[in-house]
Amino acid sequence: MGVTEVWACVARASGDRCALYLRRHGEDFHEHRCVGVPFFGGGHWQIVALPVATHLHWHGKIVQLRLDAFKRPCAGVRRVG
Repeated sequence: MGVTEVWACVARASGDRCALYLRRHGEDFHEHRCVGVPFFGGGHWQIVALPVATHLHWHGKIVQLRLDAFKRPCAGVRRVG
């Protein structure tokens, strides 16, 4: 069984999105390989769960992840439900 979520512990009083970018060998980070979730700032530590298993590009060998906290929405966000 593979990874279905990536958790990050973040703190900030402002911002509205947390985003996780992924890339495979030979690829650059790109908005289409991004998983984003809403973030509601509060100045205290919060755990943000990023549902990577629902993303179209979450397959194969992922060689690097990049967390961009407190940003605008990703182009590759896929809504579930």
